[in-house]
Amino acid sequence: MNPNRVKIAIIILMFILLIVAYKVYKKRKNMIRECKFFKSTEFDSPDVQGSGKNMNHSTLLMLCEARKIADVPFKINSGFRSVAHNKKVGGVSNSAHLKGYAIDIATPNGKHQEKIVRALRQAGFKRFGVYTNFVHADNDPNKKQFVAWGANSQKINPFNYA
Repeated sequence: MNPNRVKIAIIILMFILLIVAYKVYKKRKNMIRECKFFKSTEFDSPDVQGSGKNMNHSTLLMLCEARKIADVPFKINSGFRSVAHNKKVGGVSNSAHLKGYAIDIATPNGKHQEKIVRALRQAGFKRFGVYTNFVHADNDPNKKQFVAWGANSQKINPFNYA
């Protein structure tokens, strides 16, 4: 095999990989811009400015869809978390927030909470923490699916909705 051809093939392959990586980067960066309901800063860990850009793309797509379905504002309490912030708030060591798969949404009253939970479920979330004044939803593929926990998870069970 001609060494010059091998070098040219490697250069072409590296160029193609760079183009693909750039397109993936742009797609992630533009994801929040495409969703008119949220700004990437809403997902920042309080101790790391700009960290909201670490949110998982599929999580954000599902969240945007849920916001459209619910047709009520979503106030994000927590999105991406640094290890230090997760520890500070008492999050579990393998929290989906650490990987950008989770969001916590403030729910000011029961009526809004039910509407938000229903919309999250319809958008495809399969893991929920339902508490008195907020809802946790995540789509971490490495965790058990179709689970709900928290003080209000019996009262507002996400899996009672289509």
